[in-house]
Amino acid sequence: MEVSEVIRKYLEEGKTGSIATIADKLGAAPRGEGAKMFVGEDGKFFGTIGGGCMEAEVLAGGPQGNENEGSKFVHYRIGRERTGG
Repeated sequence: MEVSEVIRKYLEEGKTGSIATIADKLGAAPRGEGAKMFVGEDGKFFGTIGGGCMEAEVLAGGPQGNENEGSKFVHYRIGRERTGG
């Protein structure tokens, strides 16, 4: 199922979640610009932004950690710490 279809289903059921999207990349990375991952309020996730540490960070700060914060732009470097917020 496509990420957009999952989001539509969650919204129809009155559920919430977070979307992670790769906006830009420099150098080699597993996924390119536009790759998306949705994390539902129930902790289930759909899609991928490349696996590994980036997805773990998104899952750790999913809907429960983002409640009422709105959108945020976070910079990640593979193999290094997060550099922005």
